Amino acid sequence: MSADSWQQGAVPPMARGNPYRLMDGENPDSLQPADAKHWVSIYLELLAFKRKLLDHMHQDLLGMSAPRPISLTIPVASS
Repeated sequence: MSADSWQQGAVPPMARGNPYRLMDGENPDSLQPADAKHWVSIYLELLAFKRKLLDHMHQDLLGMSAPRPISLTIPVASS
């Protein structure tokens, strides 16, 4: 499926990301415990940042007023 042919409501391929993508400097073949400890700390920090961001956004949304209903009727002139 090309980027131009994805269906409405579907996530385009370029936005899905690669779940196996590594960060710069990450070596999945490393056997060093220090490397594993370093990358666990990096991913924990990233996860904490994302959780904090989501919590902040959630709090902001709670403070927003509800959307106003809109009229979907179109007035028609009589002849």
